[in-house]
Amino acid sequence: MFGTDRAITDFSLRIDAVEKGEKEYCRVWGCVSYTAELDFRSDTTPDTIVIYLGLSRERFTKLSELIASKSIDVARIGVSRGAGFYSDWSPTITTDSVKILARGKEQEIEMPEGCEIEPPRLGDVESFDLTLITRSELNPKQNLESVNILKLFEDNDEGYEEEEDPADINRLLLGQLAINQAELIKLRTPIWFVAALLGLLLITIWM
Repeated sequence: MFGTDRAITDFSLRIDAVEKGEKEYCRVWGCVSYTAELDFRSDTTPDTIVIYLGLSRERFTKLSELIASKSIDVARIGVSRGAGFYSDWSPTITTDSVKILARGKEQEIEMPEGCEIEPPRLGDVESFDLTLITRSELNPKQNLESVNILKLFEDNDEGYEEEEDPADINRLLLGQLAINQAELIKLRTPIWFVAALLGLLLITIWM
């Protein structure tokens, strides 16, 4: 956070459903660490970042079903062109340090005289991307190929009128499982070959 040298470690994601006709959204909220007294006890809240995500009722329901069936191991969310994120200029697209300017009076900015620019603070982001990952214990290489829920459940031009078959999600997951099983089968021949060579080597040593 601007005004501190602490690394932010408290991140959370809240997902809600938007009603038919409402636009999906992604907003970022932040809060600088503070200490409050409650029942004669001091309670410190850490520097916090919360991402609020609003999905269509259809996507929200399908995502809930995947979570309830424990079909998801990892969920990743990316935001693009969000206000309130600052870093030193660099010719590359990555940076080692990002400063956050949240809303509220806790982070007052001293503006140069005559400056007409109001520094952007946390709020709406231009675009977001939600990705789901399923790991399989059958594949020792841990295939981390991801599934993009936004592309998978892409709305048609008519909004929510046309519903997709929930079985499609199961078929997708079963298909990924079949791929993992095929990869495991490919490993059987090299493993038996190595085992045979080790057996011959041991026999040679004993003789």
